[in-house]
Formats: sequence, C-alpha cells, structure tokens
Amino acid sequence: MKRKWLKALMLAMMAGASFGSAMNPKEIEDLMYIMNQTRIEFTVPDEDDKGDGGRTGTHSEAIEHLMELSNKRR
Repeated sequence: MKRKWLKALMLAMMAGASFGSAMNPKEIEDLMYIMNQTRIEFTVPDEDDKGDGGRTGTHSEAIEHLMELSNKRR
C-alpha cells in the first residue's frame, strides 16, 4: 500500500516538473546572461599539497598577472 502512494507521489512530482509555470522572459534572459559569463577560478595549494607541479616561481607571477587583468577591467 505504501509503495503505491510513493509511486503516485513520484508521478505527481514528475507531472508538476513537466507542466510547471512559465518563466518570465526577463528571468530567462538574466539566467542566460549569468550562465554565459566567463569566470576565472584558481586555487592556492596548501603547504601539504602533493600536486603534480609543486610550487614554482611562475605561481606568484600567474597570480600577479590575473590581478592586473582584473584591475584593468574595473
């Protein structure tokens, strides 16, 4: 009996997702703009990081270059 209710609930949820309310065109436009923006992400490894490259002098140079680029865009 419980299994039948779960199946009914699942079908109701699927129908709701399929036939949901329409989005405002402005919301769609904003969402598409946010999704298409370019993002630059980088991480600074911890001291105990066992990555492939290890620490090099070019690491700090790369960070400085990225900071210069972000400052130019402002």
